Amino acid sequence: MVALTVAEAVDRLIAAINGRELGELDAMLREDPAEDTARRARFLELIKEYGPRATLGSIDQAIVGEDRARAGFTVALDWRGAFGVSHRRIGRFVGIVRHGDTGWRFEGSILLDAIP
Repeated sequence: MVALTVAEAVDRLIAAINGRELGELDAMLREDPAEDTARRARFLELIKEYGPRATLGSIDQAIVGEDRARAGFTVALDWRGAFGVSHRRIGRFVGIVRHGDTGWRFEGSILLDAIP
């Protein structure tokens, strides 16, 4: 059940990137206080300005705790930058789900790589 919840969340994240749905992405992406706080803002700016095409790379097996689970996943991003130059980056994320009264629920994702 955890794997299905994470996979559905990853699909939603990819759809939001491809649809340039900044509000949805803003709600889905959490900041990691231990990391670069501007990373998330730069990523959202990339989506807004260049509209990259996102495709799923891989989803790791979830690490399940008592009421919380985490799974790493990768997303490939392709876009044309200034002067039509093609760019491709692989972004690593962690998806977080929490178990509650109604079952497992997606809580958010953390971007691990600086993109761009």
